[in-house]
Order: sequence, then structure tokens, then C-alpha cells
Amino acid sequence: MAALFDLRDALRGLRRDRGYTLTVVLTLAPNSNIEFHLDGAVISTLTIPAGQYISPFFYVKAKAAGTGTVTISAPNYTPVSRSLTVAP
Repeated sequence: MAALFDLRDALRGLRRDRGYTLTVVLTLAPNSNIEFHLDGAVISTLTIPAGQYISPFFYVKAKAAGTGTVTISAPNYTPVSRSLTVAP
């Protein structure tokens, strides 16, 4: 499944037309049921370059049936955890 991260909700006070001035490196900590891929490689971080709100597209790959969970964190942001159902 293709996905992306959009920081605009986390940056509510920032004007959307100005861009963001810092590079944000997101750390992805999934459980064993899912993994993340970018350009054909498994990733554990994803970078949103300075001046942008949206990450590059990446892929979520199912590894085993059950519940896939991930905690996403970055300096100066509150960590977020999400779950999804992984079906065979």
C-alpha cells in the first residue's frame, strides 16, 4: 500500500504557503507484521526535506497476518502510534 506523511496538521500555526524551514527525519518503528519500503529498500527513517510538508511516497508491506502497528517519532514532535489490520 502506498503512503505518505503530511506535516501540516502538526504545524497548524505555520502558514501553508511558506514551506517549513527545517528538515524533519521521522523514525518508523513497526512491529513484526509490517515493514516500510522506499525505492525497493526496507527503511526505518523517512526524511521530509526543508521547505516541504509532505514526505516522498513509500510503501507499507505486510509480512504476517494480524495487527500491524507502528510508532512514528521525530525530534520536537509528539510520537504517534497507529495500527492496521493485516489480512492474508
